[in-house]
Amino acid sequence: YEAVEQERYKVLPRNDSVRHKYNFPLDSKIFLCVSSEEPRKNIKTLIESFAELKKRLGNVSLVKVGTPQWRGAREENITLIKELGLEKDVVFTGYVAEDDLALLYNTADVFVLPTLNEGGFALPLLEAMACGCPIITSDLPVLYETVGDVGIMVDPLDSTELAAKMYDVLTKNDLRDDLIQRGLQRSKQFTWQKTAQAMLEVYQELVQ
Repeated sequence: YEAVEQERYKVLPRNDSVRHKYNFPLDSKIFLCVSSEEPRKNIKTLIESFAELKKRLGNVSLVKVGTPQWRGAREENITLIKELGLEKDVVFTGYVAEDDLALLYNTADVFVLPTLNEGGFALPLLEAMACGCPIITSDLPVLYETVGDVGIMVDPLDSTELAAKMYDVLTKNDLRDDLIQRGLQRSKQFTWQKTAQAMLEVYQELVQ
């Protein structure tokens, strides 16, 4: 397994400078997604779910980190955002350096990744957990390798279910605190020392 850089991705004091830098409100609750915008990443459903959530909670923002990596994807997403009247509520940061990324995980209230398909280890989920950010992601077998039972898993094609879970994690303090604590413990199970030791054992077995 991959691992998280524990010295960088950890719980940090709130730092409003990152909100100023990427131009989203100081007093807004933040839903964060770190991803490309390939169709399999399902950003369209995330935007639709966020629009449903806005009907129940006014003071929320969706922050999408990462470059599109898919021709025309950003334009399609912006068109959808305009159709839903979310121009002031959705922020695309583009590429973010790792130090800023750790601050963004820490300033976020919920991390959401409604992917339709993951070919490997979902590192942003682990980074978010290590920073004390509760996660919501897709109910896919491959993601259980990262998340275990410490995240909220949803049908990635059901925007209504996703919106409901986003609302629950943001508003139910007991649920939120439980996800944060269990996520922190889960993230500690993945270290580069363990990965290096596992690789060493493979090499030793091959040599023998």
